[in-house]
Amino acid sequence: MSDDAVKTEKALSGERTFFTLGRFEIKEDMIIEFEGWSCLIRDANGTAVGAYGEEDGKVTEGVHDGYICNVMYGNVSFKKS
Repeated sequence: MSDDAVKTEKALSGERTFFTLGRFEIKEDMIIEFEGWSCLIRDANGTAVGAYGEEDGKVTEGVHDGYICNVMYGNVSFKKS
């Protein structure tokens, strides 16, 4: 398993993990916790439903099956909702 895949699994299992670039395809309802430079959340139709950055501080947001979360330079973790 690649280092990126290991980091992704850690984040998806609830461990706060730093990513320079990360893309997460959400397979079940979860809660994302993000703190960093940029986090864009899109729904299953590709519509942006959340955009967060440094000015937002630590963000906790519900995400659902089919969502895509793109992270740049930030710490992220997910937990089951």
